Amino acid sequence: MTDEVHWRDGYQRDGNFKGRSMGRTRIGKWSVQKDELCVDIGPGTDSGCYEVWILGKAVELRPTGLGLPVKGFLQKPDNSD
Repeated sequence: MTDEVHWRDGYQRDGNFKGRSMGRTRIGKWSVQKDELCVDIGPGTDSGCYEVWILGKAVELRPTGLGLPVKGFLQKPDNSD
């Protein structure tokens, strides 16, 4: 998933998460809990659970609690990382 400019997040089949945003790499885990995508990349980060809304390649992650939705697009993984 990416905004096609500033960030790219990869959700691997084994539950690992790797994101790259503005030159910083974030590593963690993801899972599905109660029909929501949950991402754990450590305290003080964008960790949390989201409702996932998809239309074509457009994706919107809506946080369960406080926070703004994350909007992006599905993209094939870049295996150069």
